[in-house]
Amino acid sequence: VYLARKVRNRRRVLDCSLRDFAERARVNFATLSRIERGYGMPTFAILLQVAKLIGMPLGRMIEEAERRA
Repeated sequence: VYLARKVRNRRRVLDCSLRDFAERARVNFATLSRIERGYGMPTFAILLQVAKLIGMPLGRMIEEAERRA
């Protein structure tokens, strides 16, 4: 849930549509949509791409998600 909120909030701060954000992250639109809704388990590669785009180190993003779980 934390990751979903973090990605959605950052996308909104960047004023990107879901489709634009997915393209910029080089992630399939449907996959990103599932991530934002808290469904499924993104691969490491997808997490890395999303972390880069939202400007947060992947390790920090994972640590924060674990703390809030």
